[in-house]
Amino acid sequence: MVDDKRLVAVTTTNHQPPTTNRFRELTRDQWRAFAATFLGWMFDGFDFTVLTFILIDIQKTFAVDAVLAGALGTVTLVMRLVGGVVAGTMADRWGRKPPLMLSILWLSIFAFLSGFSTSYPMLFALRALFGIGMGGVWAAGMPLTLEHWPAHLRGTASGLLQGGFAW
Repeated sequence: MVDDKRLVAVTTTNHQPPTTNRFRELTRDQWRAFAATFLGWMFDGFDFTVLTFILIDIQKTFAVDAVLAGALGTVTLVMRLVGGVVAGTMADRWGRKPPLMLSILWLSIFAFLSGFSTSYPMLFALRALFGIGMGGVWAAGMPLTLEHWPAHLRGTASGLLQGGFAW
């Protein structure tokens, strides 16, 4: 009977919430890896969301129907696969940081150039190239962050990073 009481005591104490802030143990480098990925992914999401707000203007400016205007979002998302595979391969070969930085630079350039498009085909091509950078940010940034964070915080980090797209 004594053994049963010990088991109950052990079981109940294991379910106590942590008494310290788990994020205090993170180093500056761990936070920097998180911030770089979060901001890159946040700006990806911002740019992609802004596109949805200007689709009507794109239709009018370039005299295209709703299907072609919507294809801009589709090509961006499809090309994320290409960017993810390329940046992921680079990250496995040369480390996570250079492909992440290159992907952020890449998407910044093509997001900027998209604003100066003079035709629908030009805008379509620039959005496709933007999508490559978008996929690269996730493929290089997510492992960079998760490899640097402690194992017991990786799920939390992953959720927070994914939420960056919605900001």
